Amino acid sequence: MTREDIDDKRSDAPFHPFRIHLTDNSLSEVLDSGDILVTETTIFCPTAYKPDDTGRLRPRGFRRVAISHITRIEDIPQKENGSRRRKQ
Repeated sequence: MTREDIDDKRSDAPFHPFRIHLTDNSLSEVLDSGDILVTETTIFCPTAYKPDDTGRLRPRGFRRVAISHITRIEDIPQKENGSRRRKQ
């Protein structure tokens, strides 16, 4: 995994939330493109989210991760809004 891979994923238009999988089998979820900071060898990614006064989820804390410890990135499946008709 490279810095460019992460930048490309963060720059997707439209943005899709994603998970970052690490060599220690932990993961971090990125719900907004502005939630991570990417440097040459390190990223700062959210550890948890908490709703703000408007109900929008905001990062509650960050952790520093060496890019060399990222094994893969995957999209977080989007929940259906329930507006589709159910089969009878």
